[in-house]
Amino acid sequence: MKAGGEDNKAKAKLAAVLAAVNFWVKQEGKVEPTLKVKVEEKEFSAAIKLVGDRQFEVEVDGEKFKVKWEEDSMIIIPLAVPVAPVARAPKPEKPKIALEEGEILIKAQTSGKVIKVLVKSGDEVKENTPLVVIEAMKMELEVTAPSTGKVRKVIVKVGDEVKIGDPLIILKKMS
Repeated sequence: MKAGGEDNKAKAKLAAVLAAVNFWVKQEGKVEPTLKVKVEEKEFSAAIKLVGDRQFEVEVDGEKFKVKWEEDSMIIIPLAVPVAPVARAPKPEKPKIALEEGEILIKAQTSGKVIKVLVKSGDEVKENTPLVVIEAMKMELEVTAPSTGKVRKVIVKVGDEVKIGDPLIILKKMS
């Protein structure tokens, strides 16, 4: 029975590490270096420190972990245990979008879910016309036309998950 209890405590510690890093990332580092994290009625003290690009050192109740945060995952390594490098499959490259002269590629300025597409190919729009609405952290953010133009292509659809920099719309500038 003790082994199962130790296993649950280890899982709770890992959950505390994940929670601390997730909170740090969401707050863009504007947090105290030591956080109180509650997991399954257990409270942990988590000290977090940014040690590199998207890399953290987190100490939970005296045990240190190295954490590498990526867009869609986190790698957690207990610092006391030597670990062999893990081979990762390369991320598929996003297809390049060819723009014609006078076209603008409108990209997502935040990560989130597309909840509204307000235009279609062929629509003429004026500067600041809302094009797409993205929901991020329970807020709705409008993406607007940077200039007057004609929508050449709508790349996203309602329900798509987008990341910062993902293409949304191609707009042909009009004078």
